Amino acid sequence: MSRASAAFEPLPAAQAGAVVAHLEARFGLAAALVDHRFWHRPGTPSLWLAHASLVPPPTLRTESVGLCAFRDPPPRGKPTNVFIQRFGHLATRGCVELPAVLTVPFLQGDPLEVTETAERGWVIVRVDGRALGRAWLDAGRLVGELKRAWREGLSV
Repeated sequence: MSRASAAFEPLPAAQAGAVVAHLEARFGLAAALVDHRFWHRPGTPSLWLAHASLVPPPTLRTESVGLCAFRDPPPRGKPTNVFIQRFGHLATRGCVELPAVLTVPFLQGDPLEVTETAERGWVIVRVDGRALGRAWLDAGRLVGELKRAWREGLSV
C-alpha cells in the first residue's frame, strides 16, 4: 500500500478542538489557527494542517494535505519543527528567545543553559522573533531537536 493510497479526511471537530486547545494552552496559538483545518489519514497518527479553504478532490490520491503539524497527536505528541517554523512567530507563550550569538550552537544541537521562566517541556525557540524550531526545556537546560539532515546541511 503506497503512502498515497488512503484518503485524507478532516479531523473530527472534537479531536481538532482538543488539538487547538492544547496549542492554545502551551503556546497561545489558537488565534493563529482560526482559518486552518486539521486533516488526518484514518489509521495513522499524523495530523496535517491546511488552510480551511483547501478541499482536495476526493478522486485525487495525495501524499499530504498542507504541512505535517504532529507525527503523534497531543498531549503526548509534539508539534513538528516545520509547524513551529511556520507558526512559532505568532506564539504568545511557551517560547524561549535566544540571543543571536546562540543561534549556531542551537542549530548544531548543542545543549544550552538558559535563564528562562517558561514551563518545563517543549518550547518554541526564537531569535529576533523568528522561530527556529522546538526544544525541550528542563531546569534551565535547553536541548534543541532539529533533524540531523538539517544540522548536517549547515555550513557553519
